[in-house]
Amino acid sequence: METKNFSDQKLSLDRKEELLEDARNWKPTQETGDYRKEGASSGGGFALRDKALVSKLRSAGWEAIKRIGKQLLGGKLNLIGIAFPFKCAADYSMLEALAGMARVNPYIMNAAALTEDPIERIKLLLTASVSHMEVCNTFEKPLNPVMGETYHAYLEDGTQIFCEQTCHHPPISHILIEGPDNLYEFSMYTGYSAKAGWNSVKVNVIGNKTIKFKDGTSITWNNMEDQINSTLYGTMVRQVIGRQDYKDEKNHITAYIETGAKKVQDYLKGNICQYGQEIYTINGNYNGYLEFNGERYWDIRETKVFDIIPSPASSTLPSDSRCRIDLIACKAEDKDSDIPQDKKDELEDLQRHDAKLRKAVGDYRAENPGAKFVDISLLKI
Repeated sequence: METKNFSDQKLSLDRKEELLEDARNWKPTQETGDYRKEGASSGGGFALRDKALVSKLRSAGWEAIKRIGKQLLGGKLNLIGIAFPFKCAADYSMLEALAGMARVNPYIMNAAALTEDPIERIKLLLTASVSHMEVCNTFEKPLNPVMGETYHAYLEDGTQIFCEQTCHHPPISHILIEGPDNLYEFSMYTGYSAKAGWNSVKVNVIGNKTIKFKDGTSITWNNMEDQINSTLYGTMVRQVIGRQDYKDEKNHITAYIETGAKKVQDYLKGNICQYGQEIYTINGNYNGYLEFNGERYWDIRETKVFDIIPSPASSTLPSDSRCRIDLIACKAEDKDSDIPQDKKDELEDLQRHDAKLRKAVGDYRAENPGAKFVDISLLKI
């Protein structure tokens, strides 16, 4: 995941106005043809062709199988509860990864916010949703955020991104994205669980998304899920699966997109309806393009991607992902050394202790209704 230091690229009013002007002048692409990105999986999805990364991920997989065997491959065990070796994980937190979904916003999402046509707006929102799939694709597992962990960043147009880990088990994150000049407010919560079969992993994603615009329009939609195939042998492939349903109650608009429209899994189908009548059909694939009644709104060959700019150190909270002791150790030491792993274990032990403490306090209050304060020294942990 690419980010820039705040000092490398400070926000400027000129850049902000330049990006907003680009968004005002947004137009559909002139690209044509049934295009899919070179290197995409022949069966649909994103193929991992980095041999070194494949080897690293599979070594972690085989290590887990040796430890928990049949439970793991039977699809009955939630992989979220399994400690992933630091040397096989990404060197950033899941909160930082989630912030990456905004990397297309300064162009497409601002265009959606600036139009007054509700149909055009939901078309652009769908375009942003599909175009960010390839931008955010990763096979490395980000570090699980600890309870209360935060992350704050900007985009070049002045957009602010706030993330916080709000639940330990199941792991749930909340995200708030405020567009430039308050053009829009995007909020989301998401959590997930993962279960392994033989040579595959299914990631079940919960949560939903809401975006509010200045004119009072509010649009809600759900998350899609992930399927990772050929985890132990063959070409490893990640697929986005399922259906997203969109609702704009103010303007009586509904829409949906669904993967698996063709044998090649990454093809999409869908429609947009107003007052129950279909007005647009949707087709394309998340490795290539998106069209509404044959008019192409997005082509992967022209995707505009913007940098995530972490907030400056002077205003960073102690709870920020960049202050994690394991990530600090990773920057100071070799990633394969024992020190980052030891620091990761230390964080996980502390989080498990905090979870036990919260449960004990909850149990005490259940047994002593009305108790306002709890002496934790008296609790059995």
